[in-house]
Amino acid sequence: MSVYAIDAVRMNAKSGLVEQVRWGKVDHTYKHWEVEPVISDVTDVVEKILSGEEVRAAFPVGHFTVLGPKVGITISSQGKDIEVIDPDDHPGRTVAELPTF
Repeated sequence: MSVYAIDAVRMNAKSGLVEQVRWGKVDHTYKHWEVEPVISDVTDVVEKILSGEEVRAAFPVGHFTVLGPKVGITISSQGKDIEVIDPDDHPGRTVAELPTF
């Protein structure tokens, strides 16, 4: 199983849902990018999660990027979206707190 990290998002101004992510594959130490982050549609993230891959949020802390909580799929009347699993347990570490582009 691979681990991917999302370090930035682009939100849809109307719906508030994530449209795109900047993400990459993390190496087995969880400390370095195995594949440098690229911009992709959120549907790519949903597909990876559904296929059993692990996706995490990654947050800037000082001059470093720190791997945060796992990301899961949410479904609302407006469509599929992504959010950290158990966001109430991760204050300040939700998808909405990720940097935007």
